[in-house]
Amino acid sequence: MRTAIVVSILGCVLLCVCGCKRAESPTKPASSSALAGRLKAAQAITDFSERNNSLSQLAKDAADAGDPALVNESLQGINDFSLRNDTTASAALKLGKAGKGDDAVTVAQTIGDLSVRDRVLIKLSKGDYSE
Repeated sequence: MRTAIVVSILGCVLLCVCGCKRAESPTKPASSSALAGRLKAAQAITDFSERNNSLSQLAKDAADAGDPALVNESLQGINDFSLRNDTTASAALKLGKAGKGDDAVTVAQTIGDLSVRDRVLIKLSKGDYSE
């Protein structure tokens, strides 16, 4: 009897110490209509830097959602070439991860920096979607 009590207490202590995490639900990609609304808002921003940053984030989120048309539209609005190259590389890899391989290659081919373009195309060809 004493052993059973000790085992029960130890079990409770272990549960408290180790914790029991609830399964966290993965973040759902944004819907196309929500992303389209964000694009409209981002395009209306008059501050160039803020608009570029908003469009960059939107392009990445659209890629996560597997929406290549919105990715391209977002990228076209970025007028900072360095940011556009970085964002395009990230979006291409995210599209690949989302199962949109052909679209990922098409987006990657628009990267202006040839070394970055080749790096991304090599990753896509290997199925490596890490950034």
